[in-house]
Amino acid sequence: MGKCMIVYASCTGVTRECAEALAQKIGECELFDLDYGIPYVVGYDTVILGSYVHMGNVARNAKRFLVQNLRELSKVRVGIYICNIAIEQADEILQANFPQGLLEHAVCITTLGGELRFDELRGLDRMVAKKMERTMAQNGVEPPHVLTHILEEFAKRMKAENR
Repeated sequence: MGKCMIVYASCTGVTRECAEALAQKIGECELFDLDYGIPYVVGYDTVILGSYVHMGNVARNAKRFLVQNLRELSKVRVGIYICNIAIEQADEILQANFPQGLLEHAVCITTLGGELRFDELRGLDRMVAKKMERTMAQNGVEPPHVLTHILEEFAKRMKAENR
């Protein structure tokens, strides 16, 4: 199996937990939290990038990772996932935040859904999330959650491509 890295930017812990689950399912992957620096992808065969989404944008440190490693990413297998609660907007978010060439090169691109974790939110973000939760409950909409079946499929595809 080739050398695999999973880099992620997590705000409330959902993206980190997805990265950990992917690492466990794929096996032999190194995890890099972008809050602690921007790693280089030289020496890896597979790179998976995960990011939270806030107001339609992926994390700034995820964008810095892309800028720093874009040339090398074109030489390896790439997987991209975002964690967002507005899953119907995932394609638009991906197109707006990732270079088209990278999206075309990637083996797997998806959203893994997301969760509202009020204990991790502050200020206006927390107020908006609470309002969103009330509105969803009033309209009989199920609360957002991680799409574990998509996470499983993502892991299978990345593992198969990493042989």
